[in-house]
Amino acid sequence: FWPKFGPNDLAQTLPVQAMRWFSNLDLDVVLAYSTTKVVVIKDRWLGFLRLSLLCSTLCYFMNEMWANHQYLNLKPVVAGIQAKLREPTNKSRVPEHLAYCSQYYKVLPHQLPCRAQPYEYILHGSAASQLFVTTSVYWKQWTCLEEARSAAELEACEIETPKEYVTNVEEYRLQLVHGTQSIQSSSMNGYWLQDDGSRQPVVKHKKKGIVYDDLVIKELLVMLGIPSLDDTYNGNDTLRRDGLALTVDINYEHDWLGRTYEYTYSVRRHKTTRASKFTVVGARRANATLPGVAKRSGLQIELRCMGEAGRVGFRPFMLAVVSSLVLV
Repeated sequence: FWPKFGPNDLAQTLPVQAMRWFSNLDLDVVLAYSTTKVVVIKDRWLGFLRLSLLCSTLCYFMNEMWANHQYLNLKPVVAGIQAKLREPTNKSRVPEHLAYCSQYYKVLPHQLPCRAQPYEYILHGSAASQLFVTTSVYWKQWTCLEEARSAAELEACEIETPKEYVTNVEEYRLQLVHGTQSIQSSSMNGYWLQDDGSRQPVVKHKKKGIVYDDLVIKELLVMLGIPSLDDTYNGNDTLRRDGLALTVDINYEHDWLGRTYEYTYSVRRHKTTRASKFTVVGARRANATLPGVAKRSGLQIELRCMGEAGRVGFRPFMLAVVSSLVLV
């Protein structure tokens, strides 16, 4: 559509050439544009299929955005936890009142001598995120440890005391304080997941300005479906005698903005039934200190934090939008 110049036009002045160029210019061609042609399909079945696909795409988008929180930039929570045990409120229960003790007035199966142990001894070997609660203990001493030259000589001078139970272990209270980098457990709602799948609110107590979650050990066992440590397994063994390993998981939940707002405790039992620790001790016998080892069986409670938290992110939001638009 551009105007053409002949050989004689080269001698003409520039203004004359410009005027002739503009006069031959076709603006309809220069400003032309293309558009799509709309075709109306009058078919009820095709129309219903199209509407169903659009609605399905919209539902997929809403599910990805809101139900699955695809617009959030989530990362595993970084949390700290501190756990300890509190001594029972009622310290007056003596072995004569406990059915699992041989001092009990009535003879029952699986009874052993019982002894009250100091709080520090019961929790010996515990850490901030892993507790060990002693339920039974026995000692081994060797009178010839320095003179013995073989394992046979050590075995000959070995002195082993009968195993004893520690009293009132189920009455100890588990106290937990934990939280993420931005919020503490005292500012969130907490729940214990029961054996039947229901959730029970966490009991909170405040002491010296610190709010902690509180639970009695025997209630923790009930969540595992264990009514008593004296229940037998493998015929004649008891959990009080051999110990039990379990894990308490703390699962953090986030809201629609990615902020942590509540948590749920869940308890699960390890496949390994026995849980024990060995401690090197020095026991006095006949005005002499004999080297020995104390084997303590008990409840090994491991605490773990899990869950995700984060914030709204532009990149995950656009990925969710594009994945939905592909279906349109």
